[in-house]
Amino acid sequence: MPKTYVTAIPILPEKVEQWKAFAQALKTDKQREYELAHQKAGVRSEKIWHQPTPHGDLMLQVVELEGSYPDFMHSLTHPSDEFGQWFLAQVQEIHGVTVEEMEAMTPNEQILAWTCPTVLEKAGETAMGIGQNLAHTAQGILGKASETAEEVGKKVSENAGSFAGKAQQQAQEAAHQFQEKAQEATHQLQEKAQEAAHKVQQQADEVRKQVEVKATELLNQAGDNVAEAAQQMQVKAAEALENAAEVGQAVAEKASGLLNQALGGIFGKKEEKPEETKTEVAKTEEPKV
Repeated sequence: MPKTYVTAIPILPEKVEQWKAFAQALKTDKQREYELAHQKAGVRSEKIWHQPTPHGDLMLQVVELEGSYPDFMHSLTHPSDEFGQWFLAQVQEIHGVTVEEMEAMTPNEQILAWTCPTVLEKAGETAMGIGQNLAHTAQGILGKASETAEEVGKKVSENAGSFAGKAQQQAQEAAHQFQEKAQEATHQLQEKAQEAAHKVQQQADEVRKQVEVKATELLNQAGDNVAEAAQQMQVKAAEALENAAEVGQAVAEKASGLLNQALGGIFGKKEEKPEETKTEVAKTEEPKV
């Protein structure tokens, strides 16, 4: 709950005009910054008076705060923006106080409070009359509200019964439509599945036929290749046999020639030895003649 605090602060004699200019700036050029700063500080309202006295000028301040008075003074002495710094500098110059003195200030203590009894009595009578009128009006409103509520309840019950019947009928119709659509969708899915299976079977048969044709072609091609290779092998074998026969014949002729040479050499030397013997005997026998 907001609380109201009253403060009286002296104004330095040579600073009265500056104080008036300061107050004028808060109402004009600096009004927006002043309002935002006081809202952040928890100020609900603020009223300021200028009170000249025989002992000097005073500033009378009545401020309504959401928080405590020390918190309010702390927000003034610790500014966070350019406006707050300007505001604090003006207060210190005009009133001649330091930050420490401002933080040490306490709100004035209320000594006396008085209100005119006549005003209180009239206020009480007025409050009682207003209360009676409000009670009578409230009873009338409650009676009408009860009657209206009963009528509304009856209508709601009647409408609820009809609504329930309609809702049940609509639910049955919706269920029937849903069942029909589900059956139709199932039938369509079955047809689609059969068509897809038939297409797959046709594709499989076509692929199988293509594979068989290709396999037959490959087998025929392989048979032709094997027959051609066998024929080539026979030709090569015949040529090899002919070459082997020729080589064998040449080898045989060569061997025969070598054998004849060898035999001729052997037998030729044995026939020459008796002649040499005879010559040697003749030579040995010559002296006897």
